[in-house]
Amino acid sequence: ILGDFYSISQYDISRATGRWNLNVSADCIDFDSISVDTSSFGEITLTNDGRLPVEILDINVDNQTFVLTFDSSFTLEPASEAIIQVTFYPDEPLTYEATLTIDTERRDLEVRLSGLGQPSGVAQEVPMPLTTYLLAPYPNPFNSTVKIEFNLEADAKTRISIHDITGREIDLLVDEMKFAGNHGISWTAKGVPTGIYFCRVEAGNKFATQKLTLIR
Repeated sequence: ILGDFYSISQYDISRATGRWNLNVSADCIDFDSISVDTSSFGEITLTNDGRLPVEILDINVDNQTFVLTFDSSFTLEPASEAIIQVTFYPDEPLTYEATLTIDTERRDLEVRLSGLGQPSGVAQEVPMPLTTYLLAPYPNPFNSTVKIEFNLEADAKTRISIHDITGREIDLLVDEMKFAGNHGISWTAKGVPTGIYFCRVEAGNKFATQKLTLIR
């Protein structure tokens, strides 16, 4: 008990004197409603308003529907900021809630996350999906190469790209005319870390997206 009292007192004194003062831009993020198997991105800004560096030991979230990128601990210097990117990826039409925890050397900070998965085509207006389909990639999860198969109802200029969880395009697999029918292509994940990725197939004004899980 004395140890806990001492720890809390040290934190209170440091914050009151301005030596340790880490702030988050929001204590909750609501991703609203999006279609199942699509994604929505949010950002949290950490600001060190104190006079001492702050060691960020870990950042984690207790629901895998919300995905964040955190590679290793880092030090946030005084008067500096760090941005945490969070992706909401519902796979069922449910209400999702989670807690994102920022673990520092003095105390944990928490941000509440929430979002609603809606059946495809209900949550928001988007370009019409491919009338046929993008088959589930296999194997998935994968550790090196994944096979991607899709079907086009008509000849179309086709673009197939790979994106990371921030939405950034990291690889372009196809950018050419394709005939109607079944097609297949492989993606070998070279030089990218373990994590969640998205394969996007665009054909004319139609598209489809599938989630990929890379495990080294």
